[in-house]
Amino acid sequence: MKLIEKIEKALKAMDHDELAILYEHIRLMEKMKSRRPSFKDVPTLEQIHKMTASSKDSWSDSAAIDREELGR
Repeated sequence: MKLIEKIEKALKAMDHDELAILYEHIRLMEKMKSRRPSFKDVPTLEQIHKMTASSKDSWSDSAAIDREELGR
């Protein structure tokens, strides 16, 4: 039996409440999928270098200070 046939059989066997719950799961999955960043949204290493090049602070020093302040 193909997957689509198994799904159709399972759907036909569900009552109204089960179908409502299933539909909510489908809607949540769609929301999650639409919130995922795509690879085109992730900056390249070159872009990151350009963005951070203008910083005059030492990032490693800042991280060390933050850790000290947090008591790590």
